[in-house]
Amino acid sequence: MRILDCKDENDKKMNEGAPQIIDYLCDDCKAHLAKVKAGLESLGIKYIIDSSIVRGLDYYSRTVFEFVSKIDGLTVIGGGRYDGLVEELGGPATPAVGFGIGEERLISVFEAANPDKDFSSKIDLFVASIGEEANIYATKIVNELRKLNVIAAKDIMDRGIKAQFKYADRINARKVLTIGDNELIEKSAELKDMKTGETTKVDIFDLKDILSKLG
Repeated sequence: MRILDCKDENDKKMNEGAPQIIDYLCDDCKAHLAKVKAGLESLGIKYIIDSSIVRGLDYYSRTVFEFVSKIDGLTVIGGGRYDGLVEELGGPATPAVGFGIGEERLISVFEAANPDKDFSSKIDLFVASIGEEANIYATKIVNELRKLNVIAAKDIMDRGIKAQFKYADRINARKVLTIGDNELIEKSAELKDMKTGETTKVDIFDLKDILSKLG
């Protein structure tokens, strides 16, 4: 199976003339494939039947698929049906389909397809925190601001405060809000403009105040 799926040109030559699985489908699988093709065509989705696709896990059933980049011809997404998997794991008979994504490859394809897109200075606010309670509240602030279409981020690596500021600078965060135990008690925190160095006080329990200070 690995030889069938191999991208090496020498191995591809070995496969020339080998039997094609598409020519040996049972009647049920033929009918299933015809429905898949009809569904794709009704939605205007272009596809290519590739009988050399192989999935390495043996729980796949019937249709398998890949999304291939037009830029470099490499697979970005691979998956298929696995209708018997849930039952095999002790659950009820459940039709299923799924896929895996190559994250780094997806990002590289996206960047190659969008060469003029500016990814700089996209973080509106980075929330730096000191202490467990402050970290929990920082997560809450970031979550609430994202709901309001503010591009916000916070530390998830348990960095020290200096390292958090360095990271905020590296990801081009426009402003940094610093929260610690004292800030939680006083209900206010320092908001720093990373470009000018200017600082202002904001009410950390008032999203409207934070939004107004972000500019």
